[in-house]
Amino acid sequence: MSLSELFEKLAEGGDTIPVSKVRDLLEDAGLMESIVKEALKVMDPDRSKTVTAEEFVAVKEMDTSIVENALRGNLVIPKWDEFCKDMDELFEEVEKNTGGLPAQYIPQLARQDPNWFGVCVQTVDGQLYERGDVDMRFTVQSCSKPITYAVAETLYGIDHVKKHVGHEPSGEAFNAFVLDKNNLPHNPMINAGAMMAASLVRPELEPADRFDYIIGIWKRLAGGCHIGFDNATFLSEQRTADRNFALGYFMKNAGAFDTNVKTSADLQLNLDYYFSCCSILATCRNMASVAATLANGGVNPVTLDLIFSQETVRNTLSLMFSCGMYDYSGEFMYSIGIPAKSGVAGCVIGVVPNVMGVSVWSPPLDAQGNSVRGVDFFTRLTQRYALHVFDDTSSGASRKRNVRARLPADSVMNSISQMCYGASQGDLTLLRQLRIAGVDVSSTDYDQRAPLHLAAAEGRLKTTMWLLSEGANPVQKDRWGVTPLEEAKNNGQVKTAAAIQAAIDALPQ
Repeated sequence: MSLSELFEKLAEGGDTIPVSKVRDLLEDAGLMESIVKEALKVMDPDRSKTVTAEEFVAVKEMDTSIVENALRGNLVIPKWDEFCKDMDELFEEVEKNTGGLPAQYIPQLARQDPNWFGVCVQTVDGQLYERGDVDMRFTVQSCSKPITYAVAETLYGIDHVKKHVGHEPSGEAFNAFVLDKNNLPHNPMINAGAMMAASLVRPELEPADRFDYIIGIWKRLAGGCHIGFDNATFLSEQRTADRNFALGYFMKNAGAFDTNVKTSADLQLNLDYYFSCCSILATCRNMASVAATLANGGVNPVTLDLIFSQETVRNTLSLMFSCGMYDYSGEFMYSIGIPAKSGVAGCVIGVVPNVMGVSVWSPPLDAQGNSVRGVDFFTRLTQRYALHVFDDTSSGASRKRNVRARLPADSVMNSISQMCYGASQGDLTLLRQLRIAGVDVSSTDYDQRAPLHLAAAEGRLKTTMWLLSEGANPVQKDRWGVTPLEEAKNNGQVKTAAAIQAAIDALPQ
């Protein structure tokens, strides 16, 4: 369907569409506020509160196709309202989990409030769900490790990087004194490997410029949002880093570092850089943007900034999948099955490739150093949705929901059934998407029952009002001669009956 045809359907014979109607469609689809505002600037440049056909078609001139796809109901998670309700349920269930304690070995982390809890989901189409403490800033800690690795690989290529850090799970604690058979750290998701990856990032720069460089990468990943630095945590990291210093000398003695680390002063400089990366400040919303960028093949979904190549993202996600959750990595991969990385400040990011990035933040940690609520949320999420990399979404055998399922477009009867189902459930998002797709609100199923019959019987007042505003016939009869008004009365739905009666009274005599 062309944009011109889409405008005609929305305008219903008129010359303009109210801006509020376009805004409702975009917000119901889940688009971020910044995207909605930008779209309305394009479609209503003179703030007339109406959109003409020419202005509506101008949306195709935007740098992104997200808005056009949203208007067509063609985003990666089409049933956004249903998805958000599920996320709310999961949030409320996980919030009750009060296990664990904040990390105790760094004073700034030990003082975090254990009640802080935030969840943010950003899709590759710019849809945004957030709840809880999503604006609180925390240090990213080990969540910096996949980004540092991706930057190193981007700068020097995989062949050079693998001369200094491996790709295998270590089978040991994240801070263990152990190297692989080549005298290299096993992978960049453990401390030794992360220090090695950090040492490869722009070592020729002065320390301040070097830090500005990595902060610039993080800002791009966060869609241009502010990214900070916690100097107090950095100083605490330095003062409690005996084991990390020992690991550094252990690798230096084994000849694992590149030629830029020759002396103790060189080692100190690079360890400070590693601590600086761990002390970067971000929010749960920022981290969801980082994860969504990885889910989108290295391109930020909102700014369309290409930050990492698809190959680098693939390699990074592979390491997160096998090594990203400390000593729980194998179990997380087995039972939850998505690439993830945790940090001891309480953040866990998860990446569902080509779909979404998820960020959960809650300071209390379990025995493995992972956020208790973070692991609990991802466990429940993948129990409800088929997001495990090996979940079967094609045969229909899985009882899990398929978040990727799009609206059926190949069957008129199926669309009518969807319309009737949406009316019975009060799912206005689904109904609006079907309406845009061309489904008549007065279409009937095999019993000649229209969506208005179902909404009336179930007492869905908002849905009833919307169907009537879209031209649903209030006196339409089903195969048994029953009207929507009679359905409402027979089921004791007083408010929907009154709305339908008012529509009937307004009909021409």
